[in-house]
Amino acid sequence: MARPQNSWARVPYRRRQAIKTMLLARDGLTCCICRTPIKSAKAATIEHKTKRRDGGSHDLANLGLAHSTCNYADAGRSPTTSVGTISNGSFFW
Repeated sequence: MARPQNSWARVPYRRRQAIKTMLLARDGLTCCICRTPIKSAKAATIEHKTKRRDGGSHDLANLGLAHSTCNYADAGRSPTTSVGTISNGSFFW
């Protein structure tokens, strides 16, 4: 099965890991959706504030770390139905 054009999987692995490292330095191991600690960097997933299908980019300002369960449970919701904050306290959605 072909991957969608805007798939996160199209971003090279090493670049995704570098982005994750930068997000860890910026936000620490805190989920940007539920605001609870993430157990490890390996358990963290990258969340888009503005979804790719809605025109969001892979820019660091549009990304945050989340638990995989939070990220997947949030999938498909619009910014008006999902509420969270990033670790510096600014409004996330």
